[in-house]
Amino acid sequence: MTAALLEAAAAGLPDVVVVISPGKEALRTFLEPDRWGRVEARAELAPLRALLGRLRVRIAEQPEPLGVLDAVERGCRLLEPGPYAVLFPDQIHLPDQRGLAALVAAHEACGETVFALVDGETLAENASSAVAELAEGPHPEPALRLRTIRRAVGAPAGTPCTAFAAIHAPAYDAEVGRTARAEGVLRDGKHLEALERLAAAGRLFGHRLNGRILDLGDPAQYRDEYREALMGVIEAKVEGRQVVQAAEEPAGALIDLMAALEASVNAARASRAEPTTVAQARERSDSRSKATAEPAPAAAPGEAAEETTEETRPVRRRKTA
Repeated sequence: MTAALLEAAAAGLPDVVVVISPGKEALRTFLEPDRWGRVEARAELAPLRALLGRLRVRIAEQPEPLGVLDAVERGCRLLEPGPYAVLFPDQIHLPDQRGLAALVAAHEACGETVFALVDGETLAENASSAVAELAEGPHPEPALRLRTIRRAVGAPAGTPCTAFAAIHAPAYDAEVGRTARAEGVLRDGKHLEALERLAAAGRLFGHRLNGRILDLGDPAQYRDEYREALMGVIEAKVEGRQVVQAAEEPAGALIDLMAALEASVNAARASRAEPTTVAQARERSDSRSKATAEPAPAAAPGEAAEETTEETRPVRRRKTA
């Protein structure tokens, strides 16, 4: 959750909506420092408190597990109309929290829906993702126009697949509403069909992220180094080989995760100059191509939850200063 909040802050998107299922009181407390009680005074929590102080975090509740699309729609009810971001908190962009900022830049270049693209080989075998096929011809860099998009599991190396986050433009909401709504509820099963229609209309884009995505829900991405070392010793003894114990490395200071994440945010903010609204960012982008361009209303991202009502969070940026 902390990494997702840092993504929003680094992208300059202060309005955050976290969509949760009932009974998530611990998460509510985490997001509201006024409820921390005596632990609020602890020095190690100062970076987290400062991060939450830079964001306007609100909570929406999904009463029953109706899927990601329903969770996102509930979160958007707390946001102003317009583009927004959807970010999955259990997928972390490494080595830093600047993946969402890259998607915002891609959206500013094309003005349409943009999905984060990663190498399919890096995804979990059971990951819910889609393979993206790029269209031919020039692309509005850093955005890449998508020709089509299809469901795939276990994509081969080099195959661009959707993951992590996306920027949804108004055309996305309109198409999803027409295609995926049944009995008043948005159904995840029709999501891919809506994306295919957007791609066919030339209104679906992607952006290849640098780095990699760590999926916190994928056990295969965690290593039990102690067990691996122990099994190595056992196998060596069985085979009659000599067991050589490596020299211990000098102990260093423990890594302060919050300090590291805070440094990532500071670096991102410094590289983007001063915080700004999406409209102002769009105005600067337009001014590079047209000296008299009129700034267009721009996006404001958010984030979504898993289909089993895992925490979901749309994040949107304010349209005015």
